[in-house]
Amino acid sequence: MRTEIMVVGLGGFCGSICRYLVYLWFGSRNLTAFPWATLAINISGCFTVGILSAVLERSVPHHRQIFLLGSMGFLGAFTTFSAFGLETFNLLRGDQVMFGAANIALNVIFGIFAVWAGRSVVALAL
Repeated sequence: MRTEIMVVGLGGFCGSICRYLVYLWFGSRNLTAFPWATLAINISGCFTVGILSAVLERSVPHHRQIFLLGSMGFLGAFTTFSAFGLETFNLLRGDQVMFGAANIALNVIFGIFAVWAGRSVVALAL
């Protein structure tokens, strides 16, 4: 149990840092009118969880530690559903209904597509 907690914590530490770096990158390019960083994080996180889940299901018989590190730890800290909710709320509250609706649609549609794409990449490679 302690080992699993440490594995999730290590993954979460790395995921949080990566998320912050993505926000810095988008901010340095003045791409902040729309929550592009959160969208990019959510889509890449969905793609990565698609890859991770497909690889672990197909090729690693005892994968609990890898799953905990990658999915629960890293991706749990890297993806930003709470930030997505807050940013969407702020867009809607600020009378930017079109941006709010676009944010919802893009995150949901591309997120599901990215999971499928990640699993498909693994299916093609194996």
